Formats: sequence, C-alpha cells, structure tokens
Amino acid sequence: MLPGLHGDEAWVGLKAHDYQTQPIDRLSGMTYYTGILQSLVAQLSFKLFGIGVYQLRVPGAIVNFLSLIVIVSTFLYYKFYKEAVLFLSMLAASSLYVISARIAWEVNTFTLFFLAISFSSLIAIYTAVNKKRLLWVCLFWLANIFGSYNHIIYSCIGVAGFLGLLLWAVQRGAILNSKLLVLSGVNVFNVAAIFLLQRYNLNFIYLHLSYLPIYLVVLMFLEVLIYYRFSDTSVTIGFLPLKFNYFFTSILGLTFVFYHGVGFFDVLSQYKFILEAYSYECSLVFQTIFAIGAGLFAFFGARLLVNDLRASPTENTIFAYIVVCYLALLALYTTKNSLRYYLVIYAILCFYMAFKLDRKSRTLKIFIGSQLLTIILINAALLDVFTHDPIAVRAVDFRIGNGQEETSSAFLPKKPILDFLKNNHISKINYMCYPYFVEQPIKFYKLVSPWSESKNDSALIDYDYLKYGSGFLLIKSK
Repeated sequence: MLPGLHGDEAWVGLKAHDYQTQPIDRLSGMTYYTGILQSLVAQLSFKLFGIGVYQLRVPGAIVNFLSLIVIVSTFLYYKFYKEAVLFLSMLAASSLYVISARIAWEVNTFTLFFLAISFSSLIAIYTAVNKKRLLWVCLFWLANIFGSYNHIIYSCIGVAGFLGLLLWAVQRGAILNSKLLVLSGVNVFNVAAIFLLQRYNLNFIYLHLSYLPIYLVVLMFLEVLIYYRFSDTSVTIGFLPLKFNYFFTSILGLTFVFYHGVGFFDVLSQYKFILEAYSYECSLVFQTIFAIGAGLFAFFGARLLVNDLRASPTENTIFAYIVVCYLALLALYTTKNSLRYYLVIYAILCFYMAFKLDRKSRTLKIFIGSQLLTIILINAALLDVFTHDPIAVRAVDFRIGNGQEETSSAFLPKKPILDFLKNNHISKINYMCYPYFVEQPIKFYKLVSPWSESKNDSALIDYDYLKYGSGFLLIKSK
C-alpha cells in the first residue's frame, strides 16, 4: 500500500535518528529553502513507536487527517455544506493528494495543514469579535511563517495574496480598509524575512534555539500593534481602465500556462503521479478518461476565473485576483519542478471552485460526474497496485511539464535489494545508477535492522528498465 522508500525520505529518517542522540545542529533541511519540521515529527514518531518506515511516514497521514478535520469543521461551522462536499470531492479526485500523505516529504506532510490553518483563520478574522480576532490574526501569520519555513514554495501564497489584493483594489478604484492591506503586507514581510534567513544565514539561529518562542512572541506583539494602529484608517487606491485589467491578468495567466500549463495538466491527468509512486502504467483507456477529466477541471476553473476577472470588482472577486497572481508568481519561483510543487495551487483552486461553482447550473452535474469517475478510476488503479504481484514492476523514466525528467525508480520497493544483500552478506556495493536513491534507503534499513556482512562479497546494482520483475538488476561479484 505504500510506495518504496524514497532517498529523500530515508535522509529525513536518518536525520531524525541523529536528533535522538545528538543536538540539533542546523535549522535548514536538505536544501536552504526547506526546514527540519519533517525530521522533527519523524523523530517524535520514532520516540513513540520505534524506528521504521511506517513510523517515518505515519506523521504525514496524521497531519493530513488533522488538516481535513480543520477544513471540514470550518466549512460546517459556517454552514458551507455544499462547498464542503465539492472541496472534498475535488481533493479525493487527485492522485497527488490521495498518495502524497503516504510519502514523508515536507511538502506532502505540511502543505494542506498550513493551508487549513490559514483558511480557517482568514474566515474567523472577519467574523470574530475584536478580542478573538487578535488570536486569529496571529495564527494566520504563524501558519504562513512556518509554512514558508517548511518549504519556500509556500511563501508564494502570501506574496500572491498581497499583490492580488492590490490588483483587485486598483481595478476597483476603491477605498480600501487598511486592515486588509496590513494583514497581507505584514505577512509578506514575514515570509520575505524567512526566505532571506534561509538563503543566507538561517543556521546561526540554532545557537539561540531556546529563545525562538520569545522571538516569535515579541514579533507577534509588534505586528499586532501595527495591525491595530491602522484599524480605523483607509487608503484610496487609484483606478486603472478595465482594458488594462484584461491585458495584465491575461499576461499573468498566460505566464503560468507557458511555464506550468503542461505540468499542472499532468497533475490533473492523475496517472503520472501513480506511475511515479508505484511504477504502475495505466492503460490507454484510463489515461484518456483521466485526460478528459483534467480538461473539464481546467475548463471550469479557467471559466470561473475569467468571469470573475471580467466582472465588476466586488469583494466576491478578490479570490480570483489572488489565484491569478499565484499562477504567475509560481513561474518566478520555479519553471522545472516535480509534481508535488503543485499541491498548493491545486488546493487553492479547490477552495476557489468550491465557493464559485454555480449550484443551479446544469453543467455542474457534468463536472461532478467527471470528478466521481476520476475518483473511481484512481481507486481502481490503486486497488490493482495493492493486489497484483509486488515484484512485477520495472523502472520507468518519463517527462512532466516544461521538460522536467522524472522516474519511478526512486520509489521502487526495496525489499528485493534488502533480501539480496542479507542473503549474500554483501558489504560493498557498486552502483551503476545514480546511487543516492538506493544508497540512502539501504542506510536507513540497515539502521532499522542490521545484517551481517562479509568483507569479500560485493555487488553491482542498477535499475531494470526493460523487463518486469523487481525493478533492479542485482549481480553478486567478488
């Protein structure tokens, strides 16, 4: 039921084990733009349940489940019943979300969680009384701070929110309440500060890690003072012609289409992430039906955005401006990326479309039908994965998006390798493939369950792209 252990997951597990015996020596993860939240929750899981692959991955399932509870509870509390059903159906119709919680990547584990906190906070900010609103404002800022720290791609949301708000206000020519600007402006300051710290010198903070809660409290206090300082003021935003709005928003949308259109369509088409995670090659019939469902999702989403951007700018159209700004900004963050980088934009579109789809429209039935069919096919494919011979796979290379090369080899089940190494007491391995995605999992499994080795026995390991079997070429040598 779980994909084979990925090299990045194994790295997280090894780092989490180090944290059990050594103090934290850095606040950045594998790269400067990621944090160590994934390693910390893995460490906690190891402490509670012991060390193992399931224990490494269980935090992702728990955090994503909590995220759904927060989102659904918010929908139900404000009586958005139909919106809740639509949102959950779109989430269930995404192989990316269905599978991602089973993989111990920082983006997979925490993206939906911080989105859920931000979503609930934003709604509460404008419905709560003043005393309670203060808590929600801080919670909103903290969710964006930790989301951006976890992976810098999350910061794109805050920047898009601020720019989308300004673009909407310029088009409206409105007198804008400063609270809205300050809320989003402070948020941009926070995520920009996180980026600069990560990029240049974040790790110096670990020397004063015990003071981090104090830093956050002081920061929240100062920012709340700024927030309330402008609570009774307003800002006049200059008006720009409607034609400028059409031109500018079209450029923003086309930027996304040019750099990420194919990649995001791959996400909507479902089968490539199933291929990556399980080396499962969907039939042409499945691929065709998935592509039709992807086309319908893209069509309905694009139509809703165009209608909002062409309409008179009211409070009901703010979200469209934020979405289109996010689409364009994503191209500034990255142009070649893996499928998991689309977790945020897919969730944002699910929120947007859940509120915007016309409940009285006849075409809504077509959309819901396509989503239900997609859900059925995803689960049919996964059922086939879980019930067919686990050693009847092969490594598959494929392309996504703007020429990004991906492979299913990194997720191949590692049991055949482990059995081979244990049975032959292999001590030295010569990798004919890129070693990282095999070497790291072997190190983690050896940590979990060591085996005896013979100094004289070695082996060659490579991926098998031709015939179905374990997915590996395993050759014992002297």
